[in-house]
Amino acid sequence: MADFEKTYPLTVGAEYVVAGMGLWESVLFALVRDDWGKPCTPPLALFEPGSDEMPDGWRFALYPGIRATGRELWVQPCGALWGYAELVEDEDHLGALA
Repeated sequence: MADFEKTYPLTVGAEYVVAGMGLWESVLFALVRDDWGKPCTPPLALFEPGSDEMPDGWRFALYPGIRATGRELWVQPCGALWGYAELVEDEDHLGALA
């Protein structure tokens, strides 16, 4: 069993539909359904690149604390989300999926 399989129930080589993406500190993650059908947020580094098109209706938001100057971006906790409207607009939505 690969190390990531202990944390994320995902199958190597399987395709997953990305319902959203986020950035927390320096980790870019995807919102996908795992092999059990549950939402999970594995790092995008676990996946091979797919389509570079954004789905219609996706939105984007930066969250308080973002600093986009110099090295500050990587020292301060920060967050950003891309995805369907409820994911981006409701700050409790992502946490409620778990």
